[in-house]
Amino acid sequence: MVPERSAATIRVREQVANVPAPGDAILSSRAFSGGFVMLPDGTFTEDSTIAIDLDALASDSSLRDEWIKINTLQTRRFPRAEFTAQKVAGVPLPLPTAGEWPAQLRGVMRIHGVDRELTWPLVVTRSGAEVQAKGATTFRFGDHGMAVPADRMILSVVDEIRLEVDITARAE
Repeated sequence: MVPERSAATIRVREQVANVPAPGDAILSSRAFSGGFVMLPDGTFTEDSTIAIDLDALASDSSLRDEWIKINTLQTRRFPRAEFTAQKVAGVPLPLPTAGEWPAQLRGVMRIHGVDRELTWPLVVTRSGAEVQAKGATTFRFGDHGMAVPADRMILSVVDEIRLEVDITARAE
């Protein structure tokens, strides 16, 4: 994986007291570690896990960032979110050296200490030794044992987290 060219973005719809219209709270990070090893049949080795350092998430508001890290994500107890890949479908195998394919990546997402199976719709692009996977999935706060953010300055938060990834990796 190429962390400096990979990104994760979280979007949550919110209505804040001092803002006239609802908007998206957007937090993003490039603090990835780990990697995937895909086998010839489209499955992955058991250690095919990528993780993101949740303390590295940042938005346009440092106050929001700290509040989310302390109260919702509880990053002191749960510092990382992890995805362990199990199988990919929709791409030709072996993967050609060039092309673009819609795909589904099945695996287990661990956030806040809770594991949940997840099938992630992606678009996979390969150009030579570089592979890029882009996609988004949604889930609720409670799916991973987190409470919907609530504070005196937050009028409402939609109970839906949209997690977007743009991962660049080198094929070996």
